[in-house]
Amino acid sequence: MSVDRVVYTSSGIKITSAKSATGGIDLQTVQNATFTVNIPRENVNTLGAEGTVFRPQLDAPDASIEFNIVPATSGSPKWSATVADDFIDTALSGDPSGDQATVEALGIGKVESALMNSLSCEATVGAMANMTISFTGSPSTAAPPNTLAAPASPTSLTLVQSKDVTVSDATFKSACAQSASVAWDLPVVNVLCLGGDPADPSKVYPFGNPPGTASMTIEGLDDALRWNAAKDDYKLSIGAFEFELAGGFVDSQTNSVAVGDVFATFNYVIGGTADSFEIS
Repeated sequence: MSVDRVVYTSSGIKITSAKSATGGIDLQTVQNATFTVNIPRENVNTLGAEGTVFRPQLDAPDASIEFNIVPATSGSPKWSATVADDFIDTALSGDPSGDQATVEALGIGKVESALMNSLSCEATVGAMANMTISFTGSPSTAAPPNTLAAPASPTSLTLVQSKDVTVSDATFKSACAQSASVAWDLPVVNVLCLGGDPADPSKVYPFGNPPGTASMTIEGLDDALRWNAAKDDYKLSIGAFEFELAGGFVDSQTNSVAVGDVFATFNYVIGGTADSFEIS
């Protein structure tokens, strides 16, 4: 008997949609991927009988693929700032049909009619930058194959390091930060109409549900900001990705000092909504 396994050298992430290049995007520098399906069922019991007699599916299932990549400094054509912003715009649109994506973690699972529902990126002194992305939609009814293509040759990319991160002086006053991160989250709701089969992905319509949330977290600043400052546009560049949170406010502030510290540190979380967040 032979056994086929799914291992990292034969897996990967592929995204196909009207927003992606012809033939889809085969993402590079993916570190991990997780496929999740949740199916809403109801237990039906009857008098005089033991156990559940029926477990109907009452609503559309939702599926998600979340993966982590190391961003490239040059704006990899496989996952550029433009592509990321396109998927944000699609999720925020009133009618995302036609621009929804099919996202596949090879050998793990596939999500159809998918919208990007979260994106976060973090850079810290002494660690490799990382970006986490999640798509939500309808699960494919086909089981993922175990037998996949042979592994490809390594591709050389210039990946983001701490030297490739810029904290805007105009808003944060000081560029001496120790870590910086952004997070964008938008709920995605799967809509099923009466008469539609919840097990049929073609009968399920995913919509982004604004306003959602967005935030920037800056830690280790050597100078303080005013917590009650008026709203402002905050910018943060991580490699080739420039993130902007328009109309942000300080949501939390933590200042600390201790014996042995190089200097007092000032940490801030800047908050806003997902529909005021842009990547360029």
